[in-house]
Amino acid sequence: MNHKSLLLGSLLISTVLAAGCSFFQQDQPEILSISNKSVILPQEPDKKSAAITGFITTNDRWAKYPTEVQLQKTENGFQIEFTCFWNIKNAEWSEKKTDDDTTLFGGEHIEIQISPNGLKDGIYYHFAVNPEGSVYHAKKTDTSWTPADFTCEIEKLDNCWKVLCNIPYATVGQTAPAPDAKWKVNFCRGGKEKNSPPEFSSWTGSSNFHDITFMGTLFFSGKQPDQQLRVYRCELNDEGKLEVEFQQSGEGDGFLQVFDQGNLIASEKITGTDRKTITCKLKDDYATLKNLRHIDLYYAGKLRIPIQSFNGSIRTAEQDFLLLDKMEYINAKTMKCSVASAPGKLLIKKENSVIRVQDVPAADQAEISLEGLEPGRYVAEYSSKGKRTSRVFFIAPETIAEPAPYPENAKLTIKGKDLFLNDQPYFLFGISEGNKKNFPIYPGYSYSYGPGARKNAVTVRGFPISNMIRKPVVGRAFVNNWEERTIKHLESTKKIQKPLWNRIAYEANLFAFLRKEDGSLEKLSGGDVIYEKVYKIAKEMIPDGVFVLHVDNISVVRDFAPICDVLEFATWKSSYHPDNMMKYLQIDLNNIQAIAGEKPIIVWLGGSIPNPTCRTAEELRAGVYATILNGGAGNTVHMGHSGISPERTRFWSMLSMIQREIDSFFADLKTWQKIDVKFPENTIGQAVISPEGELLVVILNNTMTELNITLDLPEKYGKQNFILTPLEPRVLRFNPVPETTEKTAEKKEESSPAPEK
Repeated sequence: MNHKSLLLGSLLISTVLAAGCSFFQQDQPEILSISNKSVILPQEPDKKSAAITGFITTNDRWAKYPTEVQLQKTENGFQIEFTCFWNIKNAEWSEKKTDDDTTLFGGEHIEIQISPNGLKDGIYYHFAVNPEGSVYHAKKTDTSWTPADFTCEIEKLDNCWKVLCNIPYATVGQTAPAPDAKWKVNFCRGGKEKNSPPEFSSWTGSSNFHDITFMGTLFFSGKQPDQQLRVYRCELNDEGKLEVEFQQSGEGDGFLQVFDQGNLIASEKITGTDRKTITCKLKDDYATLKNLRHIDLYYAGKLRIPIQSFNGSIRTAEQDFLLLDKMEYINAKTMKCSVASAPGKLLIKKENSVIRVQDVPAADQAEISLEGLEPGRYVAEYSSKGKRTSRVFFIAPETIAEPAPYPENAKLTIKGKDLFLNDQPYFLFGISEGNKKNFPIYPGYSYSYGPGARKNAVTVRGFPISNMIRKPVVGRAFVNNWEERTIKHLESTKKIQKPLWNRIAYEANLFAFLRKEDGSLEKLSGGDVIYEKVYKIAKEMIPDGVFVLHVDNISVVRDFAPICDVLEFATWKSSYHPDNMMKYLQIDLNNIQAIAGEKPIIVWLGGSIPNPTCRTAEELRAGVYATILNGGAGNTVHMGHSGISPERTRFWSMLSMIQREIDSFFADLKTWQKIDVKFPENTIGQAVISPEGELLVVILNNTMTELNITLDLPEKYGKQNFILTPLEPRVLRFNPVPETTEKTAEKKEESSPAPEK
């Protein structure tokens, strides 16, 4: 059974939230809020809000440490009560700290973020409390703000600790809100066990507690739900089964459904209000990429009307079930692979045909022969002990032409939100500067000219007007004579003949300071003020120049988008998320495009952040295709910080092939006529047709698991069936099916797609 079950209906499109309010019934903020969580503050002083449970970690995983939050109105504000459940034997109680000591965040604590005006003014208030009564409070990140009327009471019990925070409206600069008021809020916890790192989780599942777009909504009027579900735990037990611990509130029976990777694994009628646990067997015959599985809970009340959804992921193992050493094999006779379970069998498949089978007796690295395989796409499918998984790989032609250098007289131009190279649509792909600038696998691609890297369409040059500082806060300090240096820089730029982009600033949204002659720093109202002047000077001196600007916070895009020709962006969830960066990339890109309008967007994808091993080749390749299919103009892979080890050969192999892959279809995708094709759930795609009738389809599997795809193409192209491995994009080309007998036509409907070019 899939998500189109009777209970869910349209729940996946518009979830009816715990507070009984549909996200799509709300007025949309200037930037689409990424969180659809909401809660209602009851107007009766003796009544508490619906309980907030089901916290999700910053990595999108179900939290290990259960937390519950409830709100209650007071005479001049409201109270927020946290119940932080714990195993008292393993609890690591925090120490008493002085106010605003940031070491508080390294131990057990709770956090509250409140933004009365949301993105309208970008102001939020941040509170944190630990079990010893230590308090942190800041207006945004300014700890000099200290409210006199914020109080909290703490209670320690055997199975939990509680904190009751009293927040008058005046504390956050407000009077009593109107009934139709909507504030942005989030409730967070740092759970800490002995000898373990803290686990950071929140109501909204935000990975950045300071980002207003990830906050939920607090309503000051509305109907409270008659029934609700409190979810305390969703995790694997020692037998590898899923355990869900919950409690129903309200009158009447309820109904709970549990989904694993979109497949229904449990449907439970709930009677009574006792705390219960159900155990479900995962549909784990297929080992997902990174062993990441999405677990969704849906709760309906006595009328079987959907009330709540809870969504998070779990990791079933730390080691991938199958690892291949390359994505593309160039003049290679063998493929090396390592497996998490053995013995087993590895199959080499070409579409639906098995062309080679080999036993893998041990989990040590095995060698698989590639002799006799023609150039093209293949799938390695491994099975062992009742599980299987699959990974795509490619056999390259015997010879790959050395990448042509960037043409001397070529011209890179901007038309709306697209880039053109010599009047042909062009997707710009590159890597950032990093500790390891050479590619272990040739040919590679880079914005810069380095060993083993092809000359790309641009070289990026920075303005020498600021430097990074870390005190008093992380930010940019502008030199006192920044205007003089800007003009000097632009004068030298005029003399350079090769294609050149000037990056006005990297992380332009950081705090801005002016370094005065005595070396002291003067805080400015915002870097955008200076950058706006820099951009104006630059366009006056070099009207045809291309000036780019980089930001890594969606909430500031409106300030910075008008002061550049090309906007680069990176966000934690869509660019660097350690478990699944694909989940929010489309939302982030669409948000930024809505603000930037007809302006090229370059999306940064994390290669080495948050650590050098977290990003798979599959994720980066999928990120590139998601950028293309959502209208982005290019990608930069972040290679900085710790760099990428040369031993990660599949990663480097993907980087060496991706630009050739993009060049093979991108111009056609942009210039041929679009046609309507319905793409299956959990995929995104585009279809275009040439004047001669050739059909080009680009489709991307948005999940960590394998998908069986059926595409209903226009009649003359037939129905197409094929399989996509986890996060796999495919570029398919079809020619019209010749008129034939009915019997032949039926056979064509079951055929596999034509080979990719």
